Amino acid sequence: MCLGFGTQERDQVAIPAFHKTLKGTTMSSSDDISPAVDARLRRLAARKGYMLRRSRRALGLDNAGGYMILEPSRNLCLQGFNFDCGPQFVEAWLEECEPGPLAI
Repeated sequence: MCLGFGTQERDQVAIPAFHKTLKGTTMSSSDDISPAVDARLRRLAARKGYMLRRSRRALGLDNAGGYMILEPSRNLCLQGFNFDCGPQFVEAWLEECEPGPLAI
């Protein structure tokens, strides 16, 4: 059975394997993040003057299913360009960083 480029068989075989690799090694899915943890991280980010954005789309090449840390005054992404920051990384980064321009 030959799987040519763009065929339906190729899409059915390649995409699930990619998602398993992405979920297993790079980042846990945003479904695994509890609402309490999400709210705590957002409050911590707001106190430091930053904003968190969580991925709400399906996983893909440019979307790992995690968080992006933004500076809201310039809407500048500081970490997680591909939504690849996990909750532990976000918490550690926010605790170590200097307060942003909009810190409370």
